[in-house]
Amino acid sequence: MDTPRPRLSRVLASALCALALAGCSTSSSVAPGANPQPAANSPVNLVRRIEWDWNQRSDDYVRLLTADFLYVPADGDSAGNAGRIWNREAESFVAQSMFARSGVWPQMNSLAFQLEGGELIESPDPRPGKHPRWHKVVSSNAEVAANLTLEGSTPEVYLLAGRFTFYCVRGDSAWIPLDLQWEGVTPDSTRWWIERWEDATTAATEPGMHPDPARTTTFTGLKNLFLPIR
Repeated sequence: MDTPRPRLSRVLASALCALALAGCSTSSSVAPGANPQPAANSPVNLVRRIEWDWNQRSDDYVRLLTADFLYVPADGDSAGNAGRIWNREAESFVAQSMFARSGVWPQMNSLAFQLEGGELIESPDPRPGKHPRWHKVVSSNAEVAANLTLEGSTPEVYLLAGRFTFYCVRGDSAWIPLDLQWEGVTPDSTRWWIERWEDATTAATEPGMHPDPARTTTFTGLKNLFLPIR
């Protein structure tokens, strides 16, 4: 039996309407821009910072990724992305391409990225060798709506929902990327980093919210559109 696709929340469904109206606009995200950027001073705030940067369509979140960062697709990714783990360099390329304002195809016209509205909870990292003082996990339900234009095509809406798991490491135990070391970034117990990001999303639906069916993909599938080799 096929697994039912998750339904979008009313908040994100409203964002979807805004995305549809945005069309080819290159405006920033539909999320309010007045909220201050969260400081990455705890695992939960770090994950909220990821959410904030995505809603602002900012690749600044790449500076929160460790040198050994891994992005891991869901095992059951029907788009064929399962097993295609990528590193910080690939994530940086995706972010720069995805959030470029113009002259890049596909073109991200508008975006809504939503984690759980309530309080996120951190827990000890269950992986072997990960001491709970320095290693935490934050999991959250997630919903994403994106309006994209592929080269030579009309804008299309992508909807997805599911769950993200973020593996966080404290700054005095993190492998700091060399480019940031050159900038003077040093081990810091008051700063947290993302060591691993696991995607467990699938296509989401919201009947009646859009005249055409949304494209079927996962979060990984959406990001994969911006890789040079797919």
